[in-house]
Amino acid sequence: MKSDARSTWIRAALWIALGVAVGVGVSFSFLSKTGALPTASNDCMKMYPLTSDLLDCDSYDSSSQSLSNVDSALDSAVATYIQEGKAKRISVWVRDLDTNQWASTNENLRYAPASLMKLPLMIAYYKVAEVQPSLLDTEIVYTASSTLNDTTQDFVPAPTLVPGKSYTVEQVIEDMIINSDNNATATLIDHLDPTIFTNTLIDLGVKIPGSSNNYDFVTAKTYSSIFRMLYNASYLNRDYSEKALDLMSKEAFKGIQVPLPSSVVVAHKFGEREVDNTDGSVQTRELHDCGIVYAQPHAYSICVMTEGSSFSDLMSVIQNLSALAYQKI
Repeated sequence: MKSDARSTWIRAALWIALGVAVGVGVSFSFLSKTGALPTASNDCMKMYPLTSDLLDCDSYDSSSQSLSNVDSALDSAVATYIQEGKAKRISVWVRDLDTNQWASTNENLRYAPASLMKLPLMIAYYKVAEVQPSLLDTEIVYTASSTLNDTTQDFVPAPTLVPGKSYTVEQVIEDMIINSDNNATATLIDHLDPTIFTNTLIDLGVKIPGSSNNYDFVTAKTYSSIFRMLYNASYLNRDYSEKALDLMSKEAFKGIQVPLPSSVVVAHKFGEREVDNTDGSVQTRELHDCGIVYAQPHAYSICVMTEGSSFSDLMSVIQNLSALAYQKI
């Protein structure tokens, strides 16, 4: 599917979203259905006749307590990291994917998504592939973008594809997700009708703003919902939801996964953005990592978005908050 004249807009919007630029309070939210949860199964069904019976009350009650503990711990940790100067802004969203309860801190603050936008692009291709499977076997020429290339990345991917050579769409998608390759992203954008991608973003709840100066438009809460859709196979079918999550479990970047036991599978996507002053000095940096942690007994989603001056400090914040959530949940 070749892009039409509208590709100019979508390319410009994606460059904004991917974070090419030169140039706090802490609160929490925790919600359970009621202050007093029933413990007997019959009472549970009477109290919640219209919600899923998969949400058994014992699990729900246990999750309520653990997520309450996570919420308090996140609130305290985030306040400490900001006070210590490790970050200017930090947002966290954690959701138990079985009981659907959550813990959060600053979940509605907006950030530049940067490479996080590669996930919706993959989903857009897979959505088309549901009705046109041959799309993924189509060969396209991998190109080095003159607008956005890997020299703009601090976390540089290992080179895998060679500019000028042909690869299947599936191979380019794999390179985009596993290595967060910006050139793979540019190649895929060039071969997708921009209307399809725009509609996918709308479906996923991610809307690129009209203003070219508005880089911050994604929240930890809204981005986490994409992982929930994949986990429940509620947007893509089960085959393509599994394929998307499997690719993200192989991502080269290691953030929320680092402090967890090696046996725990993590499907995730990261994003980075650096804004420089005209003299070349750093104005600000953003680093995010979001995904699903397949812990036992409950898998949970986690999204940590950060802004500060040091990538190493932001990385330590992400990893420490990931460890905290794993220990408490």
